[in-house]
Amino acid sequence: MSHPLLSAPAPRRAGAVPSRIVRPAAWTSRPEAAVAEVAVLLTGRGDVAAMVRGYRTVLPRAQVWFYGFDLSAEERASAEAAGVAVRSVPRCGRDALVRRMFAEVDADIYILAPAWGAHDACLAPLIVAEVEAGRDLVDVRAVSSGSAPSIGDRLLVRAVDFAFGGWGDTVHSDFKACSRRFAMSYHRTAPRGGQSARDLALHALRLRLPVGRVTALEAERPDVVSVPPPGVAGWAALLGTIVRLLVEERPRRILGLAGLGLMALGIASAAPGLEIRHWRGTLLPGPRTLAAAASLAAGFAVAAAGVLLDTLAAARQEVGRLGAAAIPRRAERGTPAA
Repeated sequence: MSHPLLSAPAPRRAGAVPSRIVRPAAWTSRPEAAVAEVAVLLTGRGDVAAMVRGYRTVLPRAQVWFYGFDLSAEERASAEAAGVAVRSVPRCGRDALVRRMFAEVDADIYILAPAWGAHDACLAPLIVAEVEAGRDLVDVRAVSSGSAPSIGDRLLVRAVDFAFGGWGDTVHSDFKACSRRFAMSYHRTAPRGGQSARDLALHALRLRLPVGRVTALEAERPDVVSVPPPGVAGWAALLGTIVRLLVEERPRRILGLAGLGLMALGIASAAPGLEIRHWRGTLLPGPRTLAAAASLAAGFAVAAAGVLLDTLAAARQEVGRLGAAAIPRRAERGTPAA
């Protein structure tokens, strides 16, 4: 089994902490007091023993937890024999599972990884060092040779790029690492429901938290992507998600354009009536005139609502940032109050 090849680092965004060149052996050789508490949270079904061996090799001091849906007695015994804390949970949404893991496990750095692809463990020291360098979320995207994203994935990526100025490719991968303050703020304030990979990335982007990206080239396992269900219902759900995202994050642009469109429609529909009135000297209000006036009024109202919602969105983001900043880091947790 070949190891992933790390690609060149992605361009930094404004305000992001620069990446470092990381040597995994140096991380494992640091003194006990200098090492952050790392929790590896494995989910799904796969070769849990191989995953545990991989993470124990590169992160010998890390806690390893395995969460599975309705595990059988054999699966539970096999995971416990590998020396991992096992939690069998009833089947639920991915977002609910992530919230439960954040609520039950207390650590400084969380690594969320699927329980397959044991060679992914070699990336653990790199993403841990990225979080220690100041990033609150690090996304690990595995790109397999010959794979191409679907149309739905590309639409969602473009929508996130438009809403946040980039980082749209961080919404698909389930292999991520995050800091304690990100995990606690997500558990407390992030909207419930949806897909965890997408919502984790959106939560960091909404709060303008430092985000990192690691790309691994892989030929044996396809990348974990969220493909919308086939059919009209799947596409309707995807388009609804995109529209809701754009309206929530860029209301002034989206609703402003919608308001301008309504006003332009009202002016265009009133133009023939204005010409007739200029020629005859008078014109009684008719259905066309009333529709044009209603369209103009609706356009002004929608544009004003966009400005108001943009102000509320900025205030909501600022409150979320203040709440995340109030969550103590590892160095501050044990400091007694003055």
